[in-house]
Amino acid sequence: VHPPHSTRRRKRRRRSARPTRWCRVDRSRIARVVRARRSAGMSASRARLVAAAATAATCTASSALASNAGSSSDESGAAVPFLTAPPPGARPHARLAFVQLLTRHGDRTSINPLPMETREQWAHLLPDERACASMTASAAPHPPNPTLLDAKREAAWHGQLTTKGVEQMRDTGRALRAWLVERGGIDILPPTLEEAVATDAVKIRSTSTRRTVQSAQAMMQGLYGVRNATPGASGVAPGRESLRIEVRDRMDESMFPNPGMSCKRQIELMKSLDGDEVVKAAEQAAWGRKTLAAVRDRVHARNVDKRRRQREEALRELRAVKEGAKPLVDSSEESRGVDSTAGESTVGEQQVEPVPTSAARGELPAHLERDPRPPSCTSVWEPLQARANHGLALPEGVTGADVALIRRAAEVRYINRATNAEGAGLTGGRLLRELADELAAFALNGSRTRLSVYSGHDSTIIALLAVLGAFQGEWPPVASTVVVETWRVGGSGRLHWSSRALGRVGEGGEMVRVLFNGKVLPLPGCAGQDPTHRGGLCALDKFVAMADERDPRDYKAACKPRSKSKL
Repeated sequence: VHPPHSTRRRKRRRRSARPTRWCRVDRSRIARVVRARRSAGMSASRARLVAAAATAATCTASSALASNAGSSSDESGAAVPFLTAPPPGARPHARLAFVQLLTRHGDRTSINPLPMETREQWAHLLPDERACASMTASAAPHPPNPTLLDAKREAAWHGQLTTKGVEQMRDTGRALRAWLVERGGIDILPPTLEEAVATDAVKIRSTSTRRTVQSAQAMMQGLYGVRNATPGASGVAPGRESLRIEVRDRMDESMFPNPGMSCKRQIELMKSLDGDEVVKAAEQAAWGRKTLAAVRDRVHARNVDKRRRQREEALRELRAVKEGAKPLVDSSEESRGVDSTAGESTVGEQQVEPVPTSAARGELPAHLERDPRPPSCTSVWEPLQARANHGLALPEGVTGADVALIRRAAEVRYINRATNAEGAGLTGGRLLRELADELAAFALNGSRTRLSVYSGHDSTIIALLAVLGAFQGEWPPVASTVVVETWRVGGSGRLHWSSRALGRVGEGGEMVRVLFNGKVLPLPGCAGQDPTHRGGLCALDKFVAMADERDPRDYKAACKPRSKSKL
């Protein structure tokens, strides 16, 4: 007798859902890692996260070794769509009042290109002058013509937003419109760009890189429509009918986890944490793939050659200074010659401080005295993922499974860093404080702004999730978002004057929740948070108190190195 059709279908589904390869979990190794982390003061849940990540990296390595060359693909690094969550079920009468949106930019070219990469391979994927001018018609930097850290890389095409990235961010803007303009019961934003400008309903901040500025501009095109503009106007100030984008000096930027790599204590912590067994094991698993090791070796050879050429040029410059043929310059002038790829997590992998390439101050920069270290997994994975996202050919022999493997090794490194409370406070505390202060000002003063956009990087999102205690180990794909929603669950307007005078936050019934790519996050430091499956709201005053606790108020003092060794 044959089983019923429904039973047969269930069995077929179960069989098809089984993995084709099994990875044997080394439970004793997991237990050792957990014990070591627990003895160092880490919570049990975070210790298990680090151990599981390391095991997953090893499993991914086994799968990659077993896969046939060219037979597997990987889409995990591709852009994610903007998603919202249902209204908080535990507070059925709550009304959305204010939204803070942190985004990672859209797809881009490689920041640290592989030796075989050329501008010609990417040229057809870059937006033309007309497209750039059109983006400026909706939103433009203010003050105009800010100093962008990747401006000198424009001719070299490194780290630039592609047409695919532009469209991804427009899609995010369209999704925002459907949510905040057109959805009944929410509609907190005005329907036109002109009204948004006139009422200050939208506020925008961006880091000082071209790809994040353009990502914010493309998002506004999706939110309020594409406008025509004259090519060559990309640096103009915003007009009366365009939104302003605040661009800060990099040293004042809270969206850079370590601006200018100036926080020496953070560098100490990174070096210490990156030497942990789980991180080394994950990287060894990646370099165990001959194809990935070959790419690393080619990148390293290119970096060594570049460093030696810089050294020779600096030595010639130094001789000219000593002979009086060239005058000394001060540090501010020399900083124009600093090589920086600011923003992405790869920055922290390759340099521990801004890298001057000039000897015009009368001395040879210390880093030029030695050859560079071999590149980390993050530095090799970054250009591979950028090429995979755009359908460009990978180096010979490298497969999608290889890209997944090396990405997982990079994730292990950042999971391990995120579990350190001091490091999380240094990297994300200033941004969390800025968000909390903006929320408090909204609750106390009734600001007209309803959407506050922060256009940043993968490292920005990782840093914020880490300081919230909510980083689960997934590398933020391009176009990822962290949304901080403020809901009004009591009262109908501004606080009573007595509450404002006393500086009380949250007494008007404001509550907050945080979403990563549409998923409501648990906030371990936010006392009394509703269960995430019931909406995950937390009282605003508790959220502000959490930010107070986790932000190192005296950032400069907290960044002083603990060891006596020279970094």
